[in-house]
Amino acid sequence: MFGETVNNIIGRTVNPYNRLLACGGSSGGEGALLALHGSSVGVGTDLAGSIRIPASPSNLSTHCASDLVYFMQAVLQQEPWRYDPKSIDISWRETRYLEGKTGKKVFGVIAADG
Repeated sequence: MFGETVNNIIGRTVNPYNRLLACGGSSGGEGALLALHGSSVGVGTDLAGSIRIPASPSNLSTHCASDLVYFMQAVLQQEPWRYDPKSIDISWRETRYLEGKTGKKVFGVIAADG
């Protein structure tokens, strides 16, 4: 797999911040679109880095945390567990979300060399 996006119609999709670099992988077009504010959230599966690779040169998968919140609320309102037996039945819990917004934030860092 190559970390670049090329098709026969429009050619190579490049990094919106540096046209000499690739935008990254099979979902690179979505990464470029996000970087150019053409979309508010990028969604996909990540079997071989197809989401991580485009996010790395563009530094994003959404523009802000609230974009992700709105997206998750919209998805969970559709109750996907009713249609997909592999989905977990967990609805949006506004009280848990609000609890997480208050109080002290804690971050963890794992240092590793490979």
